[in-house]
Amino acid sequence: MAKRWHAIWIGSVVLFAIIAISLPLSKDLDRDGLPLGPTKLVYTEDFPLSSIVFYFDTTTEPHKIDVQTISDMTNRKKPASITVILPFNGTLSENSGWTIQGIERFTIVTKEFQCSTQNPCTFSDNNQFFEINLPVKVDRTQSFSHSVEFSFNDGTPPPEVWNVLNPERYETGFSSISSRATILIDKNADRFDMFPQGEKPLARENQQINWNFEGGKIYSIDYEMPHERQIENNYGLILGLTGIALGVFSLGLYSMEQSRKEKIK
Repeated sequence: MAKRWHAIWIGSVVLFAIIAISLPLSKDLDRDGLPLGPTKLVYTEDFPLSSIVFYFDTTTEPHKIDVQTISDMTNRKKPASITVILPFNGTLSENSGWTIQGIERFTIVTKEFQCSTQNPCTFSDNNQFFEINLPVKVDRTQSFSHSVEFSFNDGTPPPEVWNVLNPERYETGFSSISSRATILIDKNADRFDMFPQGEKPLARENQQINWNFEGGKIYSIDYEMPHERQIENNYGLILGLTGIALGVFSLGLYSMEQSRKEKIK
């Protein structure tokens, strides 16, 4: 009797474990995200750069970063350049004449303006842009909770990057220009928690949060996905009901065995 009941109990535990393992929440459960900082900026000392905007898009596959810069290049008669250093290895897709270099764990994206006395640059409020596809998703997930963290740095790049750039006269950082970061998130996301607090304008499609950022600060946002939250709730409910059912089943068999034993007596 004891051996049979012991076998039934072990079988119930094994069956419960099999059911638990076979009901994963999602393929992206508890994955690490891609660190998005610190990003650095280097440009020619007298380069008339007025603004730079970073768009972190988590709604595409793969995730991507769009960068836009605006400068006034009216009648400029000498060369200039602007370089964005990203702390990961990405790939350059759409762009307005930027070049890319990969070195160790960095992506170096540069735009050069070949202005001269003979051929001066004459455009104003020039909008230069590039798009970087990321190697992995930027959001760190734990169950139905998502987190994104990024930062910017006003200091000079590390030596291995600086040796590649080797500029003579330069400026670094974001302190003297208008700098903004925007993150695009699935329209169904909810329960936002961000630091520092960002602006969340109304959007037709995907939700977005804007920050006017400063170098040296870390910006973060946490949010949840309702459908993933519902899946986990269902997962817990299924496991709970399964555990109850197996428990009732085991007790039923035990009761039947006890009744049979009493009849034999």
